[in-house]
Amino acid sequence: MKLMNKIATFMALSYTTLLTPALATLDVSQEQVYFALQDENNITVKNATVTIVNNYATPVDLTGQVAVVRDDNTTDNITYVDSTCQTSVAAGGECYVTFTYNQLEPDFQGILLEVNDASAGTKSPIFVSNYFEQSTADEAARRISPLVESVQVFASTDTGFTEPLTGALAAGDYKIRWTVLAYEDLKSTVVIDNCGLLTAPNSACAIAEDNNLDEVANSTELASTLLTTHSFTDYQYQGETTSHLQFTSADLTIPSYGDGAHLLALRFYSTSLVDTNDGLSKRISTILAGSLNFMGQGDAGYYFTDGRRLTVETP
Repeated sequence: MKLMNKIATFMALSYTTLLTPALATLDVSQEQVYFALQDENNITVKNATVTIVNNYATPVDLTGQVAVVRDDNTTDNITYVDSTCQTSVAAGGECYVTFTYNQLEPDFQGILLEVNDASAGTKSPIFVSNYFEQSTADEAARRISPLVESVQVFASTDTGFTEPLTGALAAGDYKIRWTVLAYEDLKSTVVIDNCGLLTAPNSACAIAEDNNLDEVANSTELASTLLTTHSFTDYQYQGETTSHLQFTSADLTIPSYGDGAHLLALRFYSTSLVDTNDGLSKRISTILAGSLNFMGQGDAGYYFTDGRRLTVETP
């Protein structure tokens, strides 16, 4: 039963967190508070305070708006005081929820509160436990999956990457440069498949990394270069800020097809360095941004309007 409660509380946290926007009009300083289990011969009472900031231009009445939605705190190891938040909070003002951990029993304990921002229609969680510790970086990484936000193709001779190509790709050698938005460092790969004649392309082409019908080129796994100057959008969550990671392939060769124009599909894969260090090698197909205008094609640059495959034709 304890284990089931533990899992259920974690699921409640995860569900609520996914519904919470990164920026809210009522800001919560911490969405997770962790108290480590202690040796029963050396019990120390621990305290933690979560601050709720009213960013509205007018006072907000928080009476009844900070409430427990799940309580697996069966032996009352965890108590809290929220009296300063059960009243009106001035514009720009703060109130505080103070948690106390007094280990009466060495059991898994957890409690989930929600802060209801009635005007914005959002709820922010405050999850307190002695068994679940998660870094802000991990939570930030879950909020935005890696996203390909720019893809350009250059002739292999364009070593300065000054003239991105548009239109069709004739037989020859090319370099591909792409940028990924992510909260964590990644390795990335681009795979190019021949999807058949332009007049009869295969919709299942490049549908998965291990299902490439006719692989033309593979950049192999590349390390990133951090872009410090860019024109892309930054996102942040509790001090964690997204990075813009750039990848540049070595020369990739597009062959000549003698039976007419062919359609090629490009698919991008990524692996987080955390997974790599943990010995996990399975790569994840990376989502494409919706306005890449790949090689000047606009919406036609997405293979079968797919959000994970780009396309370009050969002459």
